[in-house]
Amino acid sequence: MDIVSVFTSLFTLLPEVAVLILCIYYYSRTQAEEGLLMSIGSGGGLLIGAFYRLMPVINMDFFTELSNQNIFFITGVIGFFTSSCFVVGLGLLIMKKINQK
Repeated sequence: MDIVSVFTSLFTLLPEVAVLILCIYYYSRTQAEEGLLMSIGSGGGLLIGAFYRLMPVINMDFFTELSNQNIFFITGVIGFFTSSCFVVGLGLLIMKKINQK
């Protein structure tokens, strides 16, 4: 992969960066648990997304097929938990806003 392809693939992470910035801003203003959960979820999602986009660039020749599967399994499990954090935080925020009315 050339450098243009790397930057093009990383350019697609900009919306995820925007979501992370908004979640951190919300948490810094409110100190609410839903803001923390959404920040953890979006930050983890950003890291996993960057890992998947940079994976072709990383030289994985010295890993065996089994260890490659383990790496993807571990990142999948981490991605599941970080996405779950975001969903729970978003659900708490929605419930809080609904109950305020």
